[in-house]
Parts: sequence; C-alpha cells; structure tokens
Amino acid sequence: MQFPQELSEFFQGRGGALRVFKSGPGTQALLAHSLRAAGQEVVLVAAGAREFRELEGLLALLTGPQDEFLPAWERAVLTLPQHLPRKPTAEDWAGRWAALHGLCFGRGPRIVLLTVDNLLPRWPALEVVEKSSLTLTKGEELSPEMLLEQAVSWGYVRRPVVTTAGEIAVRGDIVDIFAAGYHLPLRLEFFGDTLDEIRLFDPATQRSRTDLTELTLLPVSPGVLDAHSLGQAMEHWRRLRVSGEMALALEQELGDRLERNDTFLWPGLFYPDAASLDVFLPQEAVFLLGSAPELRNRLSDQHAGWRSFLEREASESGWRWPLHQPVVAAAITHARSLWGSGVSRENRPARPGRASARWSLRTWLWARRSLAWTCRKRATRASAISSGGPTARVGPGPP
Repeated sequence: MQFPQELSEFFQGRGGALRVFKSGPGTQALLAHSLRAAGQEVVLVAAGAREFRELEGLLALLTGPQDEFLPAWERAVLTLPQHLPRKPTAEDWAGRWAALHGLCFGRGPRIVLLTVDNLLPRWPALEVVEKSSLTLTKGEELSPEMLLEQAVSWGYVRRPVVTTAGEIAVRGDIVDIFAAGYHLPLRLEFFGDTLDEIRLFDPATQRSRTDLTELTLLPVSPGVLDAHSLGQAMEHWRRLRVSGEMALALEQELGDRLERNDTFLWPGLFYPDAASLDVFLPQEAVFLLGSAPELRNRLSDQHAGWRSFLEREASESGWRWPLHQPVVAAAITHARSLWGSGVSRENRPARPGRASARWSLRTWLWARRSLAWTCRKRATRASAISSGGPTARVGPGPP
C-alpha cells in the first residue's frame, strides 16, 4: 500500500512525532497494522469502550484469522479493555494478568490496544508479574493437591463445574480450570502425580476441543499471596495506620481477608511499590493516539469516577479509604503532570537488556505545545502519532 511520504519516512524511523489529520479508527488500525508488519511494536490508545471495540474489530480484520486456541499473550494484539472504578473481580483481572504476562514475556512485534483509563489505576509491580506464572508440561510430575493450593492462592475459586474465568473444579484425578488468558477452560488429567493429558474443552457441552502439550497458569486476583507479599502488605497497612491514612478497624479487616486467601484488593492498596502501566509498555514502541482533547476528558472523567466510587465505598462501609493508593495520582493536577501531551524523557530502572531511558506516553496528553517541536528533534527511543483535526493533511507533529 502506498502511504504519503511523511508516513513512509516515519515507518523508516525518521522523526519522533507525526500528526495525521482527518483520520478515524480505520486509519489508526491500518497504521498500527502497517507498523507491526514493518517490525515495530505499537501501543494504540482508545478513548473509551466504543472506540476500543471498533479498533479491536478492525485489527482482527487486518491481522487475519488466528488460531482460536492460542492464549492471549501469544496473539498479535494484546488488549486491555476499560478499567472501570469498581471492586476487583476474577473476570476483570484474568484478562489483565494475561495482558501483563504478554507485555513481559511476549515475542515478536505486537499491537497493544488499551483504553486511556488503564493509565490511571496502579498495577502490580513488574517484579511480581515476572515471577507470577506457572508453566505445566504434559508428563510433568505435580500432584493435583499442589496445583489446587497454588490456584487458590492466586484467586481461583473452587466450584462443582467451571463456567467463567477464575474457577477450578476437582473430580478425582481430573482438574478443570478456567485459567487467565484462555478462551476456553482447561481439563488436566492426572495419573497419580503425573500430568497425563491437557485439553481445552467446551464448558457447555463438556467436549474436548484440542489437546495441548503445556499450559501457563496465571493469577486472577490483583494481589499475589505468598509469604513475601503478605509481610509487605501488612507492613504497608501498618504504616498507613500510623500516618493516620487508615483506620485500625480497616487494617484488621484487610488482615482478616488475607487469612481467608482473599486478595481481591486494588494493587495500590496491596503493594507498597505498585506500578503505573507505562512500566510494562514496550520500550521501543510507537504510540498511536486519537484526539488528545478526547483522551484528556476521558482521563479526567475517570479520575473523578474513582474518587466518587471510593467516597461512596467509604460512606457505605464506614471506613475511609486512602484515596491516593488505588489510583496513580493523588489529585488530577498531579495526573496532568504525569500524563501530558508533549514528549519528555524519563530515567527509570531498565528491564534486562533494555535501555534505561525512554520517551514516555505520559507526556502526550497535557504538555504545552512549545514542547512538541523541540522533542521531535530529540526523539530517539519511542515515537508517537496523534490523529485528529479538521484538515486532511499529514504533519510532522503538533503545531
């Protein structure tokens, strides 16, 4: 396909920012697909659920049919749908853990499709995600009891029959588990303590769909329960209580929940070093953004939504939640300084084999216009394309 000269040069790595006017979801999806085909990692940011669905459908058409039995982290497009202000559930976090696992361990150029509200809440620390997976291979020695214990500590709930993500059922030497990242539940057949068969099956008919040689088990709860994280969480809450940000009754209630293996807590409340999403995004990615004003408005609305939700929760429970813990910013003014609209350079601990400095998506939503031209000349790590505007033209960056 023939692209305008400016886009062709951008695909070849020239320039750090580009603005495409009079474009919509079709243009954004085509650009993302073309960049991936050229070997480039892409982060595509949608304003809301409707825009997300449109882009997801268009990308499915462009990337073509894929093996329906592939886990989410092996697909060409990693997705993070809306992150709404509500209590954590296994259904929501199964998809999030699959996406985080793909961001940490996925191979080859990918498209990361997410809604802008995912940039606001906190996430499990990178180190937690990197160590929170269990790969099981056909013929491996593992008792069903050990598998069940691990699954329960990661948020899975035992049921007579599995129907949704985060459920596990045990019948003799057969373990059914609806694991994070799989579109169908898994059936594991044991011969003693040997994993004899792994299959994906249809939960409606109970018929097998395909055989697998291995599977990867991920958590479905935001909090990962082990001795280290348990001690960190308890110390985190103690400090919040001492500083006056958490009531003693709430600290005791949270401790009781951990004793019940209930770790469905917001990451910012569970992990003292909870991360923001940009820690996981590809270091060398091109970021495709829609209308900056629309993204700004959605992010502001979501921040207000989190505050309203937590205040309502506090009113109903009688406990005062630490508002700055579940979300990344204590106030929207601070959020604007984090998620801006020019480009700025950050230094952060690098992942192994990656550069420590990168161009951050944070600066693409709120920064002053005067930053755009300067940063375009300096950009070396990551590039960005923003779209929108009434005039049909391609330009080198925000005016």
